[in-house]
Amino acid sequence: MNAHDRAAQLASFAIDFPLSAGERLELDRHLGSCTACRALDAGFRSDVASLRAIAGRAAPAHLRVAIADRGMSDGFGRSWAPVLQLAWTILVVGLLVAALGVSLALVGGRLSRPNNVLPAGLRLGATIVAGAGVTPGAQPPGPHPGGGGQGITGAAFGEGSVWVTSATGVIRIDPSTNAIIATVDLGPHPTRIAFGAGAVWVTITGGGQVARIDPGSNVVTARIPVGTQPVGITFAEGSAWVAVRQDQQLVRIDPATNRVSATVALALAPLNVEATPGVIWVTSDRGSGFSAESALLRIDPSHPENGATIVPGSSSAGPSGELVADGDSVWFLVPSNLNRLDVATNRVTARIAVHNGTSGLAAGGGSIWAFSSQGFVERIDPTTNAVADEMTIALPQDGAAWEVSGAYGAGAVWVRSYDAGSVIRIDGP
Repeated sequence: MNAHDRAAQLASFAIDFPLSAGERLELDRHLGSCTACRALDAGFRSDVASLRAIAGRAAPAHLRVAIADRGMSDGFGRSWAPVLQLAWTILVVGLLVAALGVSLALVGGRLSRPNNVLPAGLRLGATIVAGAGVTPGAQPPGPHPGGGGQGITGAAFGEGSVWVTSATGVIRIDPSTNAIIATVDLGPHPTRIAFGAGAVWVTITGGGQVARIDPGSNVVTARIPVGTQPVGITFAEGSAWVAVRQDQQLVRIDPATNRVSATVALALAPLNVEATPGVIWVTSDRGSGFSAESALLRIDPSHPENGATIVPGSSSAGPSGELVADGDSVWFLVPSNLNRLDVATNRVTARIAVHNGTSGLAAGGGSIWAFSSQGFVERIDPTTNAVADEMTIALPQDGAAWEVSGAYGAGAVWVRSYDAGSVIRIDGP
């Protein structure tokens, strides 16, 4: 569901049911910037006004005259005119309700699609059973902006394999066979994965550590304390960079010593981190729910002591989300939109509507991939800044409460749902 579908849904609900304060704010913000959705909302309200006006509308004059001329009664002195007036009202109301029903059905057709709908360009390659994430309530207080009831998962491609996080470790998959070839135990709530210096780096959110894994032996060679709730991680400029959410810090790890070599204090709580040559990018926020405020931060890795600056035009209402770097652009999520930032100009150059619940991003195959907890997978073409392909995959019914992440590698997209207990491979286009 993209932002326009979501607005249509809220507008139709608002006809008969009161919206929550958050839903009302979400709808009003969208209608304030979208002419098409304002017209749709006005159409709904016009139809409702017409229906309500019917109750006091009299039958046409010629019908009333015909009834009077014929003196229609039931033989007991009671006129049939009120009955016919009621019948007229029911007829007109029925026609208007039918018309409104058709319009709502058309809207509803845009709001839902069956699972496993595959356009010609994308196809389901395999479903690999790969251990579910943490059972709801079992994880430590959630690092996700939504609160403790939600979890973050990780998927990445490196060292010739697909790596995904599970409840207490990481799982390694061979893309040539779609088979699990290793499982590495790490501790409570591993979250995100990066590659560099010949190693695999994994944040252990529940343990306040980063684990270093030797991909040759699948053995943990170091556990590095970094603070409370490490989440995002990337490897750049010869170091591992970690977003430590609760401590509001960006931490740098020297792979030569496996120790923290620098700490950058942040004004907002960080979530995810990416890098382009000469720049570290961090999504961050403060507050929660509809009161949250988010922004993209920029850090110079050669001078971390200078701290972070907020990217102009990146601030948004709502919690922060995923980001991914691709060549000369950084793509980052805000509620219902994917923003594209030009690295050279440090400006947001495109805003693309994506499905509600989109929580994961990946870059590869000349495309940007967006993954929604409602089962939508979208392929964005960077040359047009538009969705070029879309499909849906089957996720648990309660999957909307959980994060979905993904990775690109070996010519395929790999989708990991936090609580689905599987990794889904998508081939093409």
